[in-house]
Amino acid sequence: MKIAVMGDLHYVQQTQYNTGEAHTPAFIEARDRFFERYINGFFAVEADYYVSVGDLTNFGTADELSEVYQLIRKHDKTFIHTLGNHDLYTMTRQAVCEQVQQHTNYSIDTPEATLIFWETAREMDEEVYGGTVTAQQLAWLEKELLASGDKTVFVFGHHPIYDTTHHSNYENLSIDPSIDVASVLRKKEYGQAFYICGHTHYDSIVQHENWTYVQIAAVLDVPAMRVIDVQQGNVTVTAQTVLTAEYQHDAAIIAEQMDFFEGRLDGAGTTLTRNIVVPTAVPSSVR
Repeated sequence: MKIAVMGDLHYVQQTQYNTGEAHTPAFIEARDRFFERYINGFFAVEADYYVSVGDLTNFGTADELSEVYQLIRKHDKTFIHTLGNHDLYTMTRQAVCEQVQQHTNYSIDTPEATLIFWETAREMDEEVYGGTVTAQQLAWLEKELLASGDKTVFVFGHHPIYDTTHHSNYENLSIDPSIDVASVLRKKEYGQAFYICGHTHYDSIVQHENWTYVQIAAVLDVPAMRVIDVQQGNVTVTAQTVLTAEYQHDAAIIAEQMDFFEGRLDGAGTTLTRNIVVPTAVPSSVR
């Protein structure tokens, strides 16, 4: 089984948020070219599931959601969108989900692994953009982890778990540290588990006990993706470039003119913070 994952895309509308006026022709040309080429390249990679870990859009407007989903649906692939804080700046979670026809907080059980899609973003809050989850979500996640037994688990959420991946110990760059997510993750006693996220705009991989935390940089900074290959005996996470350096100029034009986005020149990680092979075989003594 293969899973293709994109980081924060930040698809942006043609008009400015505060005035409704159109952006410059250069911005619109760069925007149209960059995002369409990236989405085409993303879906050109063969996979069973295609996942966005949130901030698919820059401000969650109806126009942004409609336009980006038009590009996505052309490919007729299984696409799953965990919502990020930027996706929820304009509308409620329910309204966004109704528009894009996506579900929240659910799992898919496959022969190879259990895939869990977990909502961590606040609704319509530009000031506090860190993550949060409810007691009900924690209880549900615990139930899912316990039910997985020794099967490999992948949890997809927008925000990192506090104090795991790069910059996840900074204010607003993780799920609220007062929420004890770690104790719930420890309920996964057998087999390997992966938490896949974005939000900080930095590539990072950290391992702790039987959990591997994979964080993906923003697409405008690093136009790449992760390909997760689940095979018998191991899981391989590979960074794969989607757009070549010729599109950096387009990305720079977009990032310089759009609101609510700050480019990072150091978002790309090293080989070791972008790729990993994790053995998943469970000793017979713990089965």
